[in-house]
Amino acid sequence: MRLQFQQSRCKSKFKMTKSFTKNNLAIFALLCVYAILFFVYNTVQSHISFESEPLLDAHHYLKAYLYFKGELSQFSIKYPFNTRVGIPFLASLLPFEDAIINFKIVHFVFIGISIVFFHLSWKKLGFSPIYQLAFWFWYFLHWLGPVRYVMHEPIMVDTSCYLFYSLFIWLFVEQKINYYWLLVPLSVVFKESLMPYVIILAAYYFAIVRNYRLGIRFFLYFLTGFLLLYVLKLFFPMAVYSWKYQAPIAVLWYLKELILAPLNNLRWVVALILSGSLLITLFPFQKHQLRQPEFYLFLTAALLGFASGNDHSRIYFLGIPFMMLFFFKNLHDKKLLVFSIAFSIPFMHLFSTIPDITSVALYESWHPEYSTWKPITMVFSYTLGCFLTWKVVRKLDITLPKWIHNKL
Repeated sequence: MRLQFQQSRCKSKFKMTKSFTKNNLAIFALLCVYAILFFVYNTVQSHISFESEPLLDAHHYLKAYLYFKGELSQFSIKYPFNTRVGIPFLASLLPFEDAIINFKIVHFVFIGISIVFFHLSWKKLGFSPIYQLAFWFWYFLHWLGPVRYVMHEPIMVDTSCYLFYSLFIWLFVEQKINYYWLLVPLSVVFKESLMPYVIILAAYYFAIVRNYRLGIRFFLYFLTGFLLLYVLKLFFPMAVYSWKYQAPIAVLWYLKELILAPLNNLRWVVALILSGSLLITLFPFQKHQLRQPEFYLFLTAALLGFASGNDHSRIYFLGIPFMMLFFFKNLHDKKLLVFSIAFSIPFMHLFSTIPDITSVALYESWHPEYSTWKPITMVFSYTLGCFLTWKVVRKLDITLPKWIHNKL
C-alpha cells in the first residue's frame, strides 16, 4: 500500500511538472512571436506626424514626459490627460534622448506582461487551442492592436490598459480579487479605464445576483480608485479648470454629439465591427447570458467605445480582452469562430501600414470615426454578405478531420 501511494504521488508530481514545463514553453513561444512582430513593425511602420496635428493626445503625454525629465518647469496639461502620469514618468526614467524610443520600451514591457497573464487566464478557463489562437491572431496582427498601433502612435498610454486588464481578468479567474485593493488604484495612475468595469461589476453583484457582500467590495475598490484619482488631480492639476471637466459630464457631452450627428451612430457600429470582428454580428446572444459577469464586462467595453470620445475604434479594441472573454466562454461552435475570424481578415489591413495623418483621405478611410458614407456602406454591405453566407455555411456538413478536431 505504501509503495502504491509513493508511485501515485510520483506520477502526480510528474504530471504537474510536465504541465508546468509545457505552460512555460507556450509562454516563451508567445513572447518570442511578440518580440519578432514588435521589431518587424518597428521597422516597417512609421510613426504619425505629431507636428501636423496639434490636437493629438500625444502632445499632452509628451508634456508630462518633459516635465518628469526636468525640461519643463511647470505641469500644465489639459483634462483628462493630467492624471495619466504613469507611462510618461516611467519613460522619463530611461536614459535615451529620443522620447519615442523611451515610450516604446515601456510599451514593449507592458504588452509582454499582458501576454503572460492573458495566456494564464485562457489556460485556467480551459479555452481550447483554436480559441487561444484566434485571440492571439487578433491581438498581435490587427492594426488597432497593441503591436501595430503602438508603432503608429508611440507616445500614448493605452498599453497600460492591456496590462491592467490582463491582471484584472487573471485575478478574477483565480478568485484573488482581494488584490484589487492594490490593482484598481494603481491602474488610475496610468489611465482611469479600469474604473468603469469595477463599478459595473459592483452594480451587477448588487442588482443582478443580489450578492451584496461582493457588490460592496467592488464598490469600495471603485472608491479607492476614485479617491486616488482625486489626489492625483491635486498634485497634477488640469491646465484650465472647468466644472465641465468631470467624467460624467464628458460622457454626457459625447452622447449629445452622437445624438446631434446621426452619421456618428453608424460610425460607432462600424468601429465596433472592425474592432470586435464579425463575431459581434454572428454571435448567438442568449437570455441566460444576462446573468453572467462576463456579459457586463463585454457590455462595458462596448459602451466605453460609444461614449469615450471620437476615437471609437481604438477604444473598442482596448476592450477586446473582455469581449473575447465573453465570446469564448459562451461560444461552443468552432466553425463559427473560424468563419468569423477568417472573414474578418479584411478589417485587419494585414498587408499595408497605417497611413500618416497627413494623407487625410486615406487616414480617414482607415478610421471609421472619421469615414464618409462610402467606406461605411462598404463595411455594412460586406457584413451583411458574410451574415447571409454564414447562414448557408451553417447548414452544410463541413467537419475537420478527427485528429485535427481533437487537437483544436
